[in-house]
Amino acid sequence: MRITFQTAKVKDAAAIHALQVAAFTPLLKKYEDYNTSPATETLERTVRRLKNPDSFYFMIIADGELAGALNVVRKETAGSLWISPIFIGPKYQGRGIAQRAILLAEQKFANNRTWELATLAEETGNCYLYEKLGYNRTGRIEKINERTTLVYYKKEMEQMIDFVIKAQKGYADKIGELVSMLEHARAVTIWELGGLSQEDLDHLSARDSNSIGALLLHIASIEKVHQVISFEKRDLNEDELKKWGSALELGDKARSDIKGQPLEYYLEELAEVRRETLKQLKTKDEAWLFEENSWPNDVAYNNYYLWFHVLEDEISHRGQIRMLKRKMKHRR
Repeated sequence: MRITFQTAKVKDAAAIHALQVAAFTPLLKKYEDYNTSPATETLERTVRRLKNPDSFYFMIIADGELAGALNVVRKETAGSLWISPIFIGPKYQGRGIAQRAILLAEQKFANNRTWELATLAEETGNCYLYEKLGYNRTGRIEKINERTTLVYYKKEMEQMIDFVIKAQKGYADKIGELVSMLEHARAVTIWELGGLSQEDLDHLSARDSNSIGALLLHIASIEKVHQVISFEKRDLNEDELKKWGSALELGDKARSDIKGQPLEYYLEELAEVRRETLKQLKTKDEAWLFEENSWPNDVAYNNYYLWFHVLEDEISHRGQIRMLKRKMKHRR
């Protein structure tokens, strides 16, 4: 399932409010928290959130349909953000969408250090989700009524980048170390993207340069190519070339084709390809890393080299992204 964000506008208020009421009504009936439940909030409250200059309200889109919403609010303390509300419509609950939405939000605002939210203590599934994502209880609790209590969570984003290369659980040792390196490189890349607008992603510093958006899709496309070569022993098929061709080649075609998309579009493309990489690597043993094949010119390579190249390609293009950001900063 493809999960993306779409920036919510005032015209979307009615649809968002209706879905919010549907999502929280079962909890309202369960806990009878009539004074605090999002199910009892008015449409006007949703409109005020959408108009708040410190609020970033996103509709969560699942395979093209409105599945939920997430609101990020800038707090007074610099670098601190508050999530409220976040909800998934009844039709889409239980599919891991909330987890992916929170991760997408954290990536979108990667330059911010602190994230906070609150949930009902009795909803142990929600508590488990937030704790799995690295949120810790602050110790602050608010008793709403005899049935339920609100608990507060905080996450310090320094936890996102791991500076220790070590075998990751669920993988053969050396493959686990490779995964550690891949994930570290990706976390640093995502950190570099925090706060970039669509205009920034589309900007061309020169007529023959590549945009940051094109470079991000190129990073995803290189990983996709190495998936099919190493996991399936083939080249890209016609449909795959149609999707990834511009990103692979860059240049004029990429400048024409790759534009007009928000940051979350690129983050989801990167994440979707990475999920498949990790899924496949879990099935491989260490001997697979050293399996050798040959290019058409009879030069030998092994799978370890292929995934080393995925790493070096991303790091190289991250350097280009940093350079483009500096140029944009001077331009402003």
